[in-house]
Amino acid sequence: MAAPGLSLSSEPGTYALLLSLSHPLPLTVGKLGRFDFPAGVYVYVGSARGPGGLSARLARHLRHPKPLHWHIDYLRAACQPLAVWTVEDEQPRECAWATAVARLPGASQPAPGFGASDCRCPTHLFHFPTPPSLARFREIIGSGNCSAYASQLPFLPQKGEVGVLRAAKPPAPPPSSPFDAPDG
Repeated sequence: MAAPGLSLSSEPGTYALLLSLSHPLPLTVGKLGRFDFPAGVYVYVGSARGPGGLSARLARHLRHPKPLHWHIDYLRAACQPLAVWTVEDEQPRECAWATAVARLPGASQPAPGFGASDCRCPTHLFHFPTPPSLARFREIIGSGNCSAYASQLPFLPQKGEVGVLRAAKPPAPPPSSPFDAPDG
């Protein structure tokens, strides 16, 4: 099943789901506990390694309503999807991406352990007062990890740099300067 408005393959990969919460929300997240989620933009980082890859995982995250299974399901029920950033890749990048999102200006961690029950990361959920910069995220993860293009999702507001970051396998790093580019 394809995610609405997305044309993703069934390949495995890593994703960042951006959600908007219009009002502060006290919420119990399964066995993780109760947290106070401020209004704003949330970035949830995950991976899609099972059947159907990115397309199936994101379709599930974007579907509403649905059974509450993962931590993100609890918060997603109260939020509107804004964007998805993805990379198709066999290499697990979820923790590296979470580290990169944590380094973005304005990032805070409102729910320790959220989405990180199978790793040692402090969290895979980050809050921002306004949408984070896709360009800055790409700088932090480095072009060797994901040199991709950005575009608006059909159901997104046409504002800022929120969009889809997609790459089919990480390409070779670009030349470090225009003088390193091949002649042509």
